[in-house]
Amino acid sequence: MSDNGQEDSPVVVIPSTSSVADLGPAIRALSQGQLIVFPTDTVYGIGTNPNFELSIHRLYRAKKRDRSLPLTLHAADRQQALSYVSGFSQEAEYLANLFWPGQLTLVLPRSVSVPASMVGGLGTVGIRVPDHDVVRAIAHEAGVPIAGTSANLSGSTTGTKMSHAMDDFGDVVDVYVDCGATSGGVESTVLDLTSDSPRIIRPGAISADQIRDALLAEGLIAEVEAEPPRVSKLTVHPGPRLVAVVGAPEWAAKAAYDLAVAQIDLGPVWLLFSSEIAQSVSERDLDDHEGMIVNRLVTADRLYEILREAEGRRVGQIICVGSSQTEDAILMDRAIRRASKLVTESEEGSFE
Repeated sequence: MSDNGQEDSPVVVIPSTSSVADLGPAIRALSQGQLIVFPTDTVYGIGTNPNFELSIHRLYRAKKRDRSLPLTLHAADRQQALSYVSGFSQEAEYLANLFWPGQLTLVLPRSVSVPASMVGGLGTVGIRVPDHDVVRAIAHEAGVPIAGTSANLSGSTTGTKMSHAMDDFGDVVDVYVDCGATSGGVESTVLDLTSDSPRIIRPGAISADQIRDALLAEGLIAEVEAEPPRVSKLTVHPGPRLVAVVGAPEWAAKAAYDLAVAQIDLGPVWLLFSSEIAQSVSERDLDDHEGMIVNRLVTADRLYEILREAEGRRVGQIICVGSSQTEDAILMDRAIRRASKLVTESEEGSFE
C-alpha cells in the first residue's frame, strides 16, 4: 500500500524530462531480480537481473518462451558489457566503438557471469548497448545489464507501447516503465563474432554492407555471412494468421490477391503491400469483395503496429507482400519470422 492508503501501481510513468530519481522503482526492481518492462530504441522489452537464476526462469515462464532461445543483455555501456563476455575480439572492439549505443547486438563468448539457462545452454551471449537514455540509466544505476527480450507473449505481435505489454503480462510484471510509444523501428542486427567469419543471425538496422565496409576500413575480415530468415516454429499464433509472399512485384501482388480471395469466407483479409509492390498495383485491379479485402501500405517500422491493430479488429488473415529487392529485405525478414507460411515465386504455395 502507498502512503495515501491506495494500492501501489506497478506502472512507473516516466516524463520526457525524466531524471535518475524518477527511475528508482525500476532500478530497485532490477537490482532485486524482479521483472520489468522497459523501452528501447526499437520496441518495449521485458527483462530481469541476469545474476538471479530464478528470475531468469520466471521471465521464460511469463513470456512462454522456448527455453532454447537465448535472452539478450542490454548493457549501460561497453565497460559493463565486458564483464559478461570472456573474449572481446578486435572486430568486436571496433564495431562496438562504431555502433554502440545503437542497433547492433554482438554474439560473443559468454563469461561465467552469464547463467547457462539464460542462453539456452550455449557458450555465447548476445549483448548490446541500446540507444535509449532510460534503459541505459536503469542498467547503470542497478550496476547490472538487463537480460531481456521483446515485451510480448511468444507468438504474439511485438509491442511498441507500454499498454501492449500490460495487455500481455498484467500483474506478472513488477514494474512497467512508460516512455510513450517507441519508434517501432527496425530491430538490432544480430552479429555472431564467434565463427571464422562474422555471421548475421538476424538482419536489422545495420546492414551487412555497413559492417563489411567498417571492418575493411580497419584492414579486418572482409566477408560477412548472413542466415536466411525462417518461418516461425510456432504452429499456432494468438493473433491473425500471417502469410508472407515474396517475389517479383507483379507476380507477388497477383499471388497475394488470389490467396486473399480464397480466404474471404473465413473473415476479413488484410493485404499489406511494401512500397515496391504498391508501385505495381493499381486500385482498379483489386476488388475489395464488399469490404472483405483491405489493402494497406506497410513499412518495416510499422509492421508491428499494423499487426497489433489487426488483432484488435479481429482480422482473420493477413498477407504481407514484398519483393525480393534489397529495399524490402528488412520488412520481409520481420514478416517471414512471424509468419506461419511463406509463399515464393519459385515454390508457389497456398493456405492449408
